[in-house]
Amino acid sequence: MATRTVTNGVGKLICFNKHQTFLKGFIGVVTAALIGGSSWVNADSAVPDDGVVDDTVRIIGGSKAPAGKWPSMVALVNASGTSLFNRQFCGGTKVAERWVLTAAHCMFDFNGTLRSADSMNVVGDIIDLADASATEVVVSNIYVHPQYNNSAQNPINDIALLELGSDIDIDSVALYTQPQATLVNINAAIVGWGAVDLTNGQASYPTMLQEAVVPVVSQATCNAPESYNGFIEEGQVCAGFKNGGIDSCSGDSGGPLFVSVDGVTHQAGITSFGNGCAEPNFYGVYSEVAHFTDWLAQYLPEGSIDGSDPASNTGGIQQQVAGFSPSERSSSGAAWALLVLVLAGFVGRRRTV
Repeated sequence: MATRTVTNGVGKLICFNKHQTFLKGFIGVVTAALIGGSSWVNADSAVPDDGVVDDTVRIIGGSKAPAGKWPSMVALVNASGTSLFNRQFCGGTKVAERWVLTAAHCMFDFNGTLRSADSMNVVGDIIDLADASATEVVVSNIYVHPQYNNSAQNPINDIALLELGSDIDIDSVALYTQPQATLVNINAAIVGWGAVDLTNGQASYPTMLQEAVVPVVSQATCNAPESYNGFIEEGQVCAGFKNGGIDSCSGDSGGPLFVSVDGVTHQAGITSFGNGCAEPNFYGVYSEVAHFTDWLAQYLPEGSIDGSDPASNTGGIQQQVAGFSPSERSSSGAAWALLVLVLAGFVGRRRTV
């Protein structure tokens, strides 16, 4: 779920998506640190450095997600193939009966062709992708935001809905519908089966669901000259640390950015893209759920979109998570990387399988 600098052998930064595999032949050096614990994340272990993926692998400084902690989380898997672990390519969340929310770029293969509904299944109520008893549910329809452009440098409108052939017996997550300004400096949880390590160009993926905590930053911070320099647009929200080290990554695309509102989990974002993973000054970028409520309302059952004002409640959004403060971390500038970022292009964070 987090990596550091990766080069292609000629000194150029690669703009990894959060859906793709790290290709053989890339020369990489990876360090990752998911810092801090909370009621969401218990920092008690580290990723082994031997590149071996097994059911004990954890994000550095983070932990495996306990069973039942994120009941709305689902895995998107190819319909054909071997194990779930080998077939998983993106994440998603159940947002209503027979409806799953995910990223639009997850719906396209690496030739840029829109996937068919029968090419994928959805698996819920699962923590371990090695679980051979998990039930797969077919997808009957795919709805990609009409203004999403899979060829665009900045994948705005990176949101999609999957209509399922039958319901998954798990909870639906509430959607966060308040203005983005109410999220700034709030600690959020990122969850997924994305890469936890990269050694000698080889990505290591966990079978177990992973979790971490990152602070949401303002759009102004994300658009600073040393960061995305104005590339982030309306409908996108950024989260992470200025000096990097904590991030979603390859395989996490389509998964959630969760916030806690009076003890109730709400989904504020959808994992979309970033300049590498956990790079200093380059935050993870998420599609902002609140920006798309009108589009979502065209498909989701009435009452699926939470229109309450959580920020006005007594408890409000969880402001602090024990173990770290968003203001404690800093880093030197990295404006030089912006040109490479532009040349490389913005892409999502899916996994090739």
